[in-house]
Amino acid sequence: MAPYYRLTSYTTKSGAEQAMVSLADQMRDQIRGMLTANSIEVVRIGENQYVTIAVYKDEASAEKGARTARAIYAQMGDIIDMESMEISTGPLIWKL
Repeated sequence: MAPYYRLTSYTTKSGAEQAMVSLADQMRDQIRGMLTANSIEVVRIGENQYVTIAVYKDEASAEKGARTARAIYAQMGDIIDMESMEISTGPLIWKL
């Protein structure tokens, strides 16, 4: 069974990167306990633009994790522009 990915792109309010990282650090244990992801990484892709890459065991785990992820993002509503959020999902098809 191939790993399944969820890529979530979004914009933060100007200058909010450190606040986002600090809040994520504060929520680290909560995130670990709630999510079914094998790994989660956040990448800066532009000024105030980010993508979160979550890797799951399979599609079912990703679907379960999606509900939890929405709740976590909602807690970051003062930092993240929720209207800018775009989510893409799919299975891994190739790896080096």
